Amino acid sequence: MVIKKHAKKKSKKKVSTYSSVDAFGYGASKHPTANASDKLVAPAGFLFSFNSSTNQFEQADNYSNDFIKKSHKVNVFHPNTSDTKRMVNPTNLDTNTQRELSQYTADLINQLSQKLSNNQAPAKLIVTDRALAAATQIANGYSADKWDIDTQNDHDLNVLKSVFGQYNSNGWAENWAGSTLGKKNSIANIKENIYGSTASMMFDDADSGWGHTANFLGASLNATHPLEFAISIDNLNQLHFEFLLYN
Repeated sequence: MVIKKHAKKKSKKKVSTYSSVDAFGYGASKHPTANASDKLVAPAGFLFSFNSSTNQFEQADNYSNDFIKKSHKVNVFHPNTSDTKRMVNPTNLDTNTQRELSQYTADLINQLSQKLSNNQAPAKLIVTDRALAAATQIANGYSADKWDIDTQNDHDLNVLKSVFGQYNSNGWAENWAGSTLGKKNSIANIKENIYGSTASMMFDDADSGWGHTANFLGASLNATHPLEFAISIDNLNQLHFEFLLYN
């Protein structure tokens, strides 16, 4: 008599899938990983370069916008597994979370600027308590004014001048972006919005005269020192990127 042994069924591991919230055309990896990390990649033909003589980034006089399409292919967000499980209200972040998101953004920009300048660019972004406080005040001001930049077609200059005037800096700047965030989102969702908006303002900013790019690289402030930096999110779910210059 032959006894047949039944093969044991192999258990299938469940693979997590990330639902992208991209609104900027840069996309995201479908599967989160425990050690995910992000970077920005400047496509060939990028119009900003570093001048070691002036110690600053400069915008080319003549260039082709062909690199914009390339930028959307080489820059992709990678969700971190733990970030997909952390749910927060984007408009009511505690200081530690605001600091984490600000540092995530600063790391993206610093990594790119240092690569473009062969580690010579002096205008690194440094997340500070002073910048975090200013960014929070600015988001609160936008919220109080119910200031939708798409509707107003400008930054809330009264709020910016009022807040930055308290910090006695040698210069300041703000980048702004809309988002796809709601009342409750994962940290991964927020980081994806930050990644996409930062990539867009860095590599697809022709409609704004590349002013956002110049802010990120310190070129608009003629920065020869590090810039204090932080981000915040107002109650319209608008992203605010704030820069303070001290010499």
